[in-house]
Amino acid sequence: MTFDDVAMTDTFSTEDKKKFEIAQEFSKKGDLKNTLTILKELVNDNPSSGIMNAMLANTHWELGDLEVAEKYFKTAVELSPSSEKISRGLFHILWEQGDEVSATNEIQRFISIGSASDEYKEMAIEINSKRVFDIKL
Repeated sequence: MTFDDVAMTDTFSTEDKKKFEIAQEFSKKGDLKNTLTILKELVNDNPSSGIMNAMLANTHWELGDLEVAEKYFKTAVELSPSSEKISRGLFHILWEQGDEVSATNEIQRFISIGSASDEYKEMAIEINSKRVFDIKL
């Protein structure tokens, strides 16, 4: 998930939207330290925003802090359980950490709610063909 993937669909204050735009600019410049600082503020101000938690998770992931990224992705999934982009973020961070069981559980959870894209379903089919998992489609 990148800043380009995010539409500010949640109801945010004008100030928070401006902070988000500044975080986007820092991210584009590769200044992840300042991106992280702003996103932490935004999550503190908007703790029930799945997208803000996911963006913070993604920035931690880019910084190589996978455990913290996982924590924020899990929160983001709880807050926005029907967001495929957030589900994919959690799936990938779990898989990258070698937790294939939890990763496949996440893809299974998302597919079970009935709104998975064909691409996400194809990922499940590929995992099923290469592993001993049985993700229900």
